[in-house]
Amino acid sequence: MNNDESYTVARRQDASELNLRIFETVRPYIKGRTLEMTSGDGLISTLFIENGLPIHLNHSDRTCCEKLYEQFRNYPLLRNVHRIDFRHPNFKEVYSRFAGAFDTLVSLNVAEHGSIDQIVIENAKILLRTRGHLIILALSDTVLYNKIDLEWQDFKNNNRQSIKEHLNSDFDILKARYINLYETSGENGEEPIILSVIVVGRKQ
Repeated sequence: MNNDESYTVARRQDASELNLRIFETVRPYIKGRTLEMTSGDGLISTLFIENGLPIHLNHSDRTCCEKLYEQFRNYPLLRNVHRIDFRHPNFKEVYSRFAGAFDTLVSLNVAEHGSIDQIVIENAKILLRTRGHLIILALSDTVLYNKIDLEWQDFKNNNRQSIKEHLNSDFDILKARYINLYETSGENGEEPIILSVIVVGRKQ
């Protein structure tokens, strides 16, 4: 195995371990009929199946949906594989049959990181029942190790306010936990980290 292959395997292992840690963090907030908003490579989906939690999978791409169905079709806990595009310009009309259909919406796949924005959140809200849970992994900010101790508390306070604004008044924040998603080598020996946040919001 060459260096590139070893690096790829290591990154996949890191991603799997991180997904497990993320899943364990949010598991107490998963309830009722649950939809994974973008199932991607199925890593988070597998954690639902392995932990005995029924799950609806989703991807906006037809080919990805077919792959997910083939991967999980023999598992009774798979409820369905949907093709819902959370960025569709006529989302409310096109997906009206799913309005208020889910108790929990989840978007935690590390491979799909960065896909959540205001449009996605507004459309996700349509599919949630009242007091349903929206559980997402969202990019928070980029900081440097040599500054994090001095700025950590202010950083958390400022970003919690940003999260509230992002989810707006339609959600109560039940949990906001910060994590280090990726590490890369920076200039002058500094180590920048991509700080992300796991957010659990409850629809009012």
